[in-house]
Amino acid sequence: QWSVGGEVFSISNYANFQSFETVDLQCEVIDACGATTIETVTVNIPDIPLEMTLSADTLICRGSTIPLIAQASGGEEGITYSWDPVNSNSWNIQVSPGGLTSYSVTATDVCGQSLTQSVMVDVQDVYAAFDVEYLGANTVQFIPDVEMVACDSCFYVWDFGDGTSSNEDAPAHIYTQLDQFFATLTVVDSIGCADSFVKLVNAPVTLFVPNAFTPDGDGINEVWQVVGSG
Repeated sequence: QWSVGGEVFSISNYANFQSFETVDLQCEVIDACGATTIETVTVNIPDIPLEMTLSADTLICRGSTIPLIAQASGGEEGITYSWDPVNSNSWNIQVSPGGLTSYSVTATDVCGQSLTQSVMVDVQDVYAAFDVEYLGANTVQFIPDVEMVACDSCFYVWDFGDGTSSNEDAPAHIYTQLDQFFATLTVVDSIGCADSFVKLVNAPVTLFVPNAFTPDGDGINEVWQVVGSG
């Protein structure tokens, strides 16, 4: 007779036994004359608590995707995972939140022992915007919109559209050509999030007013006229 806690679970000369905790297993042997002998053995099932390592709280750029990884150990083999608010049973997931979001994961072993942890993922917004002010005949002052560009440790990359650039916060640029240019401001923050803004910059208006002309019939400088550019 094989028994645990006084309850017989087998009367064969061998028995299969499974336990989720440490128990004393007893075997009693009885012969035809009623003589008996009892042997007890302790089945040690180590009580190993569940532990879990989860991705750290993080900050990502808007529109980016980031993996979240949970790795559980201990307990009894056969661990399953359950994520919230993402419906997934995998040990890793890909997330792209629209704002500050808390993700929780529960690891459960075959004995029903479970452990829950959470990770916060925040979203960084970066915006680029600027205006221009014309200073004289061909100088343009670029003015970032500080109400829109509101992030710490940001740096600016200006492309003036004529093959030149600058990393100043509010540069003044001299255009040497009378034309239209698409100027671009790219704002990049400390974690690499970026945004770009494009504005059409018109060349300043330039007027030439002659102070003389020669209407003498030779075909050269016969007409007095104002010439405008830009």
